[in-house]
Amino acid sequence: MSISKSSISWLKQTFAWSNSWPSWQERLVLLAFFAIAGALGYVSVRVVQTQGPQMGVIGVLGVVWAAFFVAVVVSSWLGWLKLFGPVLFYDMVRTARRSRYVLMRLLYANLLLIILCVIFFTANEMGMRDRVDRRETAVLAEMFFSVFMIVQLSLVVLLTPAYVAGAIAEEKDRKTLEFMLATDLNNREIVLSKLLSRLANLTLLLLTGLPILSILQFLGGVDANLMLAGFAATGLTTLGIASVGILFSTLFQKPRDSIGLTYLFIVAFLSLTTFGKSLTWGGAPFMGDPIIFFLEGTLTWTEASDFINVGNPIAVIGEVAMAIDRATLAADLPGLLTNYAIFHLTLSAICVGWSIARLRSIALSQTVGGATKKVSIWERYRPPIGDLPMFWKELHIEGKMKLNWLAWGVVLVLVLLTIGTGLFIIGAFIWDSLFQRGLQWRNLSEAMNVWFRVAGTGVACLMLLIVAVRASTSIASERERDTFDALLTTPMSAETILWAKLVGALTSLRLAWVWFGCMVTIAVLTGGVHLLAVPILVVSWFVYAVFFAMLGMWFSMACQSSMRATVYTVLMSLLFGGGHWILVGLLCYLPTMLIARGGPDVFLEYAAKFQAAMTPPIVLGLYAYSWENLAQDFRRESDVKHLLVLSLFGLVLWSAACVVMWYGMLVPKFRQVTRREELLYE
Repeated sequence: MSISKSSISWLKQTFAWSNSWPSWQERLVLLAFFAIAGALGYVSVRVVQTQGPQMGVIGVLGVVWAAFFVAVVVSSWLGWLKLFGPVLFYDMVRTARRSRYVLMRLLYANLLLIILCVIFFTANEMGMRDRVDRRETAVLAEMFFSVFMIVQLSLVVLLTPAYVAGAIAEEKDRKTLEFMLATDLNNREIVLSKLLSRLANLTLLLLTGLPILSILQFLGGVDANLMLAGFAATGLTTLGIASVGILFSTLFQKPRDSIGLTYLFIVAFLSLTTFGKSLTWGGAPFMGDPIIFFLEGTLTWTEASDFINVGNPIAVIGEVAMAIDRATLAADLPGLLTNYAIFHLTLSAICVGWSIARLRSIALSQTVGGATKKVSIWERYRPPIGDLPMFWKELHIEGKMKLNWLAWGVVLVLVLLTIGTGLFIIGAFIWDSLFQRGLQWRNLSEAMNVWFRVAGTGVACLMLLIVAVRASTSIASERERDTFDALLTTPMSAETILWAKLVGALTSLRLAWVWFGCMVTIAVLTGGVHLLAVPILVVSWFVYAVFFAMLGMWFSMACQSSMRATVYTVLMSLLFGGGHWILVGLLCYLPTMLIARGGPDVFLEYAAKFQAAMTPPIVLGLYAYSWENLAQDFRRESDVKHLLVLSLFGLVLWSAACVVMWYGMLVPKFRQVTRREELLYE
């Protein structure tokens, strides 16, 4: 009896419920709209599958869905259905007035124009004619559309977490969500308003490319069905990622945690699904075996991989490319798009529903008086504060991300995928060598070197991004928690405070060091990585980590909120980490090649090598050399020698950049923000 009463009380506390007639009226209207939406979705899928994605069919379905959304808007205006409330209008007006979004749209439009011009002139130069033949313009249009869709999908994957994942966590961090929960607003109005306002702002950015895409009509045009499918896939991808971001924003208290873990979830999902699809395309023999080996007729590994890959944009792009080669795109495209829509709509419904159901209870438990904090085993054995209280605070209090079971599940998937792949390669080579051809350690070392160059470099770059995100909230969070003024009243100097913040950002990845250390140990023991390469890798990573941490700290001082600092830090980290190849390639390399027509090839070659030596993922992958690389490739390949020398020079430049950022940007900016010198001299 007591168990049933406690369960009922838990349900009442977890899920808010009202038995008033307006509440029941709203639930009935909402249930009716859900039923109509489900029926329309089923009919739309059946019609597209039977008649194909024709323009007439798409137009009729578009009119029907538009009428459905108009009915939803009218019901909301009459008060029968409260989906959004005043938060939507406030958030949309506030985001629309920010000039940085206009600047981002202008930059995106200019990037697309540059890509279009480069593709056109590149095709012209490749043909060595004064102008492109009209019969070849259709090929140029298809080429530009393919690049356009890849750029748009990449933009969605990179920007959607930054746009959406901090929407609710930012309110928690500023302590304004408590006031919103004290009003008559329910969970649905808060979550859907935040989600829709951020999606609307992101949609404006994506619609910026439509005028440029319309230029393709003068080049022969693109298949309308393929264009509709591309924009539908982009919208579904945006909705799925945004729903995951709003869920993490509900679950976590800080924007840095929600944004960082959303990126981590995307990386884990794309890595896991793409790895499974690559095994299927590669024809791995065990993929046809059942998952439960002692049960016949169960789900096979290939079927499981195909099932989870229906929502993977990389796998879907690969399927579309193969369908184009087989000339079966018209027959395969409806099925691919339907499965893609079902996956992302289901994911969105689960994530948004979870956020709506748990928003109030999670927010209340994360307040100061919401729950009693339990002291963990590790916290019981903390060392005394000592003479460096700021360092102690950053190492033991602020130095780690607070993860729940969902975040630990994402991290576990990445750990199993990276380390498990290496162990699988070792097991496969031992099995093959013992039972077939004898033990061949050279082939094993080559395979492990490829594994570590891909998986190890990916983990190292992910750690760099996490360091930058952690540093981006190091000072802004002190201001938002009203602890910054108390920090400034201490006798600690500006350099001591900044050093403590820097050390805290670098040491916040203690468990990730264990993860990366296990990968390095496996690679060294199997001959995949030379023992002398380990200290070079560690030193290189720390140089890059210090730079990205300083970059995040500067934005943490320059920006007014921690969410804005996190977004800017992520964007600039992606730019310095490899995004500069797109800008430099489009603005410098390709125009120089077109103008010179094969003239300064040596200059372009060395410029590209120098830029590669300044790119952290390339340098970390280059320094992961093995015994065979040291004995053979480095003696014969002049390009590798040049890259090694330029990489060492690049590390010197990165170190010099760290010194310049510290003495020329961080310390002066901190003194400017805090005015500590004026206070000391007064």
